[in-house]
Amino acid sequence: MERGEDIAGRCLWCGQVHDDLRAMPHLRAYEGVVVPTHAPIRGCPEHTEHVHAYLVRVARNSRWTLLASVVAVLLVIGGGMAGVDVVIAAGMLVLGAGILRFPYCSPETVRRLGAVRAIQLARIIGVAVTVTAAGGLAYTILAA
Repeated sequence: MERGEDIAGRCLWCGQVHDDLRAMPHLRAYEGVVVPTHAPIRGCPEHTEHVHAYLVRVARNSRWTLLASVVAVLLVIGGGMAGVDVVIAAGMLVLGAGILRFPYCSPETVRRLGAVRAIQLARIIGVAVTVTAAGGLAYTILAA
């Protein structure tokens, strides 16, 4: 991976503002990741390897993330249309598990918070969705 010139801005990994960020090239390995094409990918000199590994991991898992989201939405919508609460709760459980397994936020959230805090935020949301869905599923099954 090449190192670019020093620039100012936020590090994609830690989210801190620095004057000595490295502009990283857009690599083919990042396909599937929504990264800004109009601006360089920026990382602290000590975090460029973390940024690269994060973007490769997100790109590698992007299809599975999309699949989990689509399955969850189809279960929730299908369960809602059929009036089957267990299917709705199962869809929410799939959504929560998908967020926990693939804790990725939107590119804007990562840009503002940094990847580390965005992953933490996604995990908190994943736990909340999973616990709520598990409670709804348990209530639906026990109330039936």
